[in-house]
Amino acid sequence: MPYLAGKKKTAPHEALCWRNGENAGARKGNWKLFKGGERYWLYDLSKDIGERQNVADKSPAIVAQLEKELVDWETRIPGSNGEIEYLRKGTRSCNKVTALK
Repeated sequence: MPYLAGKKKTAPHEALCWRNGENAGARKGNWKLFKGGERYWLYDLSKDIGERQNVADKSPAIVAQLEKELVDWETRIPGSNGEIEYLRKGTRSCNKVTALK
């Protein structure tokens, strides 16, 4: 509650990750990664707040860093029992998604 009450001014998380089916995203600093099916979009929100310029091909290191954030986040989801592995290192494909029980 300290963030909602305004008692803490820093960001509550270094990175923010989310998922909806095969779609997933991560936001860290000025960077936002979106995964839709097999495609990736990367935006530098400091220069492109409207998310019009996909720079994923020009910034593979940033894509890899944010992919790792997504994988790390999904392994920490309570109840997943390690069954979620939608991003395998070195591939950009949906491997297996198991719903939380």
